[in-house]
Amino acid sequence: MKISNVQKGFTLVELLIVIAVVGILAAITTVSFVDYYQNQIVQTAASELVSTLNLAKSNALSQVKPPACAALDGYRVVIANGATYNLEVVCSGTPTTVNSKSLSSPPDFTGMIFPSSFLFEVLTGNVVNSGSSTINISGYGKTQSITVSSTGVVR
Repeated sequence: MKISNVQKGFTLVELLIVIAVVGILAAITTVSFVDYYQNQIVQTAASELVSTLNLAKSNALSQVKPPACAALDGYRVVIANGATYNLEVVCSGTPTTVNSKSLSSPPDFTGMIFPSSFLFEVLTGNVVNSGSSTINISGYGKTQSITVSSTGVVR
């Protein structure tokens, strides 16, 4: 009768190689996820601002005005500082804040003179702005640019 001495399992070297490979893959995945997450924060901030600009244009074109407003001049978006912007209705030359939003920090508005405003005129939707027609939102080494044309096109 022959007794076999076969051992089942993995050697220490094999286990160390598997642990090293799993560690490397985990590190790569973590770095990619963090980069993706930071990119999404900047893109979300830009999307929210684009939505606010388009809401201002839409309200100006459809002449939506509050009950207390005698003569509607338009709607404007004012970028007050590096992290805050307001949606305002302008009635008889007097602005009233409808909504105010703040960016988490980062991202921030960059490359602008503050305050900058974009007034969407009633009926035409044309823009009268007090600053640059390009808005940059930057954070985590990433930048999203939003352009507002004189005809009210937001990109």
